Amino acid sequence: MLLRGIRAHLLPSLATLALAFVVSAGAVGVVGASRVGQTPGAVAAMLALYGAVALAEQSARTVVDRSHDVALARLRGLTGARLVTFAAGPLLAVSLVGITLGSVVGVRFAGRIADGWGIDYSLGTREVVVAVAILIGAWVTIALVAAAVIRRPLLEALSVSPRRHPTSWITTFLELFVVVAACLALYEAHRSEASWVPTIAPALVALGAGQLVMWVLALTPRLGSRLGLSLTSRRLRRDPDPGSVVRVLVAATVLLAVTLTGARAAAQWRDDAGRLRAGGPIAVPFKAGALRAYAAAHDADPRGRWLMAAVAVDELSPADRRVFVDSHRWNAVVGDFVTSTSVAGAGDHMAALADQPGPMMMRADSLEVDVTSIRAGTTGIVAVTFLSDEGFPRTARVHVTHPGTTTGALGHCAVGCSVISVDLRGAAFDLDQVSAGGTQLLGSTSYPGGHTQHALVVGQEGEPQAALTTPDLRPAATLDGIDGTTHQIRVLGSVGAVPFVGRAGSLLDLGHVLRGAIGTVASASAVVVARADTPASVLAQLHKDGGGTPATYAAVADRLDHTPQARADSLALLVAIGAALVALTHLLAWLAGQVGRRRAEVAGLRAAGIRPRRVRRAYVVEASILAAVVLVAAAIAAVATTVPLLEPMSLVGGWAEAPILRLEIRPLTLATVVIGVAAVTALLCALVFTRFGRGARPAALRSADQ
Repeated sequence: MLLRGIRAHLLPSLATLALAFVVSAGAVGVVGASRVGQTPGAVAAMLALYGAVALAEQSARTVVDRSHDVALARLRGLTGARLVTFAAGPLLAVSLVGITLGSVVGVRFAGRIADGWGIDYSLGTREVVVAVAILIGAWVTIALVAAAVIRRPLLEALSVSPRRHPTSWITTFLELFVVVAACLALYEAHRSEASWVPTIAPALVALGAGQLVMWVLALTPRLGSRLGLSLTSRRLRRDPDPGSVVRVLVAATVLLAVTLTGARAAAQWRDDAGRLRAGGPIAVPFKAGALRAYAAAHDADPRGRWLMAAVAVDELSPADRRVFVDSHRWNAVVGDFVTSTSVAGAGDHMAALADQPGPMMMRADSLEVDVTSIRAGTTGIVAVTFLSDEGFPRTARVHVTHPGTTTGALGHCAVGCSVISVDLRGAAFDLDQVSAGGTQLLGSTSYPGGHTQHALVVGQEGEPQAALTTPDLRPAATLDGIDGTTHQIRVLGSVGAVPFVGRAGSLLDLGHVLRGAIGTVASASAVVVARADTPASVLAQLHKDGGGTPATYAAVADRLDHTPQARADSLALLVAIGAALVALTHLLAWLAGQVGRRRAEVAGLRAAGIRPRRVRRAYVVEASILAAVVLVAAAIAAVATTVPLLEPMSLVGGWAEAPILRLEIRPLTLATVVIGVAAVTALLCALVFTRFGRGARPAALRSADQ
């Protein structure tokens, strides 16, 4: 009896089997992967809940399509358990086979996803619960609808024309429950701390939006006298099946919009966060401090084509977070790297940051003092205080006793040092110059003797230091420098974020702040940022000058890509594909059930004298109207719900101070989804409506009544 029942309605049964397989495979696979990957459950719940509802609806429709056969069985005297088996048995068997096979494939699918993440997978309780829940939901639906079909009056059940019957209180309750639950879920998702509320909200809201569209379609008035409009309005008004299909398609569109928009926003966030966190393609750390990094970058790359020194001071207070960069080299080294990030606007201000005096650098192993005159038997002293390449101040002294050139040792300046001051003391003397290597520290000077003369003091005199700040920081007139001393600042503009420290902080010029600095605070991290195409010889010289093990953007991005939230993004794409497959299978299943009806309808229209070409045009109009309804309703629902549904979800993670995730409607994504669903609906409906009605002759009316 089961096989005969399946063969009698082979196409709808195969469609239900396919839908059961797709729903269970997708739901079990995604839920299993979400469990082992510890991803947020909202993504997996979308497909599981939506697929279960779509399967229940298709199962109910298939049982209703058998009401004519059930009525004939009742006329032949079939009663009791045999009648129940005849009415519900074929669909119970089909759904069991489809869900069982789909669950097995879903387990394998979850294992493949976990392998791609480098995680071991084993079957868990959650997958079993999902599979059993889908099966129970389908069986309960089939049993309830079969009971309603058995109790239906024979005259009504034997009618070949579908009509909208008064809905039972259970159906009305469930429809109202979905809409009310969708509203409550959306509201609670924004105020509740329970993680399960945002988990189920997207699927509930999508189904609720589809249910509202179905209710509106049930109120369709009779439109026009043209055949296409007349047939479409009559069918929407009398037959509940087109409305239920539109409901599933609208719900699928909302889920597609939510998953793809969220995945795209999260992917852009990870790219932004990864680039900001890394600072550049390659970052070489320097434990000796800011000056060592600055000097090493200039030593290994004198022309400034590949290397840029940077120092980040990541304090607890956002107002104290600051990053210093060699702004002369910003555009050449990282300009292209940060083009798509929150700090992209900084490049427009780098010329202004660079237009400030830098440190007085020297690199030598000795000082040279040229004395023009000094009284015989006396001694003068030239003391040069400098920030050594070890990271702290040192003083080199040269004792002069006679005219001419006198040299003195200058230690710890092999990579580069920054002059802080030049003092003259002791007996009176006249200088021609003081130099170190090729750098002149002091020109012609006369020292009268007595008190110490500060012949040169290098500092940040003049205008306040230029700075860029993030918009959320309060305007401040001062900011600590690289050595902890406070400096006056003037804000040139704002940037969306700051490299290394994230969404809050200030960006300043490293060269200017090194002028007169006496060291680097302990909380600072000094690096040299290198382009991805930096020659190996340049990197080798950088390592020779004190650079540590390089960190790369690829490593930072890989860490962000292995967070649970990033894994959820890859699942989101699979969920989008699954939702699309469920909607497509559901649409094809409905169209499969339309074959016999359309053939009989075309035969009736031809018997009434309407030519086949006119009927085909009418069916194309009907397909276009259904697609237009899906297009408009899905667009409105997606625009209204996408961002509110995404806001309470945990879409990103891995860096607490990263820029805020930007959630907004993406017109290209939304248009692609909405137009794609509408186009597929129009194409398949037009193909099926016109293809299977071409050969229908008036004689088909007799077979429809048999």
